[in-house]
Amino acid sequence: MVIADGAASTSTLDAVRRPEDIGVGNGTRTPPMASLSPDDGPDTPTATTGGDLQAGNDPGSPAPVELRSEPAVAADAVAVIAYVPDGSKFLSEVHHMLHGSWARCTAPLQLDPDSRPTDLVLFSHRDAVAHLPGDCVVVDPKTFTSGVQVSTLERRRHRCVVVEQTPNGTDYWGQASYEYMRSLVYVHDGRYRRLLLSYSKLLRTDLDVFLTPSFFTWRPTRFVTGRGAYSTMWYTQARLVGIAEKLGLRHRRAFCVGSTWFGDSKTVIALTNLTEHVARHFLDNEFGPDEEIVWPKWWRGVTSMYAGELAVNHLLDDDEHDSNPSQIDADSTSKDPTAGVYHIHCWQGITFPRYFSKTVFFYEQRYTKEAYPQSSLDPDVIRDYCMLVALYG
Repeated sequence: MVIADGAASTSTLDAVRRPEDIGVGNGTRTPPMASLSPDDGPDTPTATTGGDLQAGNDPGSPAPVELRSEPAVAADAVAVIAYVPDGSKFLSEVHHMLHGSWARCTAPLQLDPDSRPTDLVLFSHRDAVAHLPGDCVVVDPKTFTSGVQVSTLERRRHRCVVVEQTPNGTDYWGQASYEYMRSLVYVHDGRYRRLLLSYSKLLRTDLDVFLTPSFFTWRPTRFVTGRGAYSTMWYTQARLVGIAEKLGLRHRRAFCVGSTWFGDSKTVIALTNLTEHVARHFLDNEFGPDEEIVWPKWWRGVTSMYAGELAVNHLLDDDEHDSNPSQIDADSTSKDPTAGVYHIHCWQGITFPRYFSKTVFFYEQRYTKEAYPQSSLDPDVIRDYCMLVALYG
């Protein structure tokens, strides 16, 4: 794991911490991060003294909790983490996809003393909390860690917990009209660091996904990312490499890095941290009025993907990173076997009669129990597994 050599990295990224630097045992608050360029606006964090590292470092946000002891890491414990905005679409994705598959897979494992704990940790907008699944318990991130027993969950080895995380409506991402970054920036918020570091590994994922039984026994030794489809043109790839060079970042030519990340908790936090600052640079500097903004050549809507690619390429070495498109972010319409696939993602643009499509499921009411009786669905086939979870749980 490296920080790029040369003057550019010294001037722009010395304060962006690597995974080995992340911890909560020093009793101090995390310093703010270095700005990515001297032209960044006043909302961009700078390397001045004082202040706190927050999600976006926005004025008016609550200060991170000051923690004075390193959390005990539950042996081999994993947290599947996701952000839940307010809105019926997102709540439906939680119920029918992410939580539905997590609950289905963990049900037979709850009383198995040999199963390795895999908690589902939902960071939720306050207006969505009351509408989350009934087996999810709201916890206080100041006190909850992977090793803490919750009275209503103490017999469960795999738990669904909720942390209320309501973004500041006037933060940088709101002003920039790019609220998707809120699904990422909470990960390196100092208030949640103790909780997240109490897990040995984190799976950062979207909501429109299905976990498979194989995921719950999978412990890769390298950091794993899924696949994206945002950088398939030579122009896009060349431009991303050029921006990385401009920012003093290394680019290893790993393109189309997906939004799903699985690995050491410190690494996930460090990658999210760098992704945020790179995303600010993109929004402030790379989509000007003279730019040709057209999909898939260059598209503002996938800024978080562009920024995540640069962060992964910079902070991870080739032998530390496994881009695994066949097993992570697998296509929900696939007829391939479920075995060996760990995580299934619903892609955009899937139309009826193909299945499984989240658009058809939510908006067209074509996927019904009458049309797809449970006896007709084979859980060992990816698309049938998705339909089975979505319709029957």
